[in-house]
Amino acid sequence: SENEAAAAAGGSSDKAGEEIASTVLIVAKLTIDDGSVVTLQVCASDRTREAARRFVQENSLKAWFLDPLTAWLKKVEEDADSFPVHLEANLMEIRSQFSKTK
Repeated sequence: SENEAAAAAGGSSDKAGEEIASTVLIVAKLTIDDGSVVTLQVCASDRTREAARRFVQENSLKAWFLDPLTAWLKKVEEDADSFPVHLEANLMEIRSQFSKTK
């Protein structure tokens, strides 16, 4: 019936929306201050600041990493030619490059 077709079409567009939201934009392997390497993923549905805050919290990092990491993620996203972007970086270097107070 038409209703079933409409429901099926509606269901598929919701799924497409979910797929876009869960599309990974950035996959960064970050060396944190204890020397271990942790992966940070930013999805299309994430705000860079939220992704940075989640990363800082999940890895029990100092709050001073939040602003530089947010700035770095924004730059990575703006500079990207295509997604997902795969890269490796050192969190201490990010902090020294992107910290407002040097």
